[in-house]
Amino acid sequence: MSLSDRIRPNCEAAPWVVEEVKKLERENAALLDTVEDLARQHCYTGTALRDYKGQVAGTLVTDSGALTTDSIALRRLAEAGRFRIVAEYGRMVVGYWPENDPQKKEAKK
Repeated sequence: MSLSDRIRPNCEAAPWVVEEVKKLERENAALLDTVEDLARQHCYTGTALRDYKGQVAGTLVTDSGALTTDSIALRRLAEAGRFRIVAEYGRMVVGYWPENDPQKKEAKK
């Protein structure tokens, strides 16, 4: 639930505060969309060759390539629920986009 949905107008916050929170939420969502687009284009996605530290053989796994900016982007996307991290080693972040995540595919069965 978003913050703007939890604030009761005229009770916990003035209407202008609620509107500003909604504006910030929209801006944050737009920035996350941009970061996700950039990460999907720049971070390497390839087939995992074997089961290893959370990676499942035969699935498409994504990593940051040990680049600081990419690792920060993937961590931020994970905080927002847009990416699942299975392993981290400093600047190396490894995980799954939702459409490639074997855990989500098992849950649908």
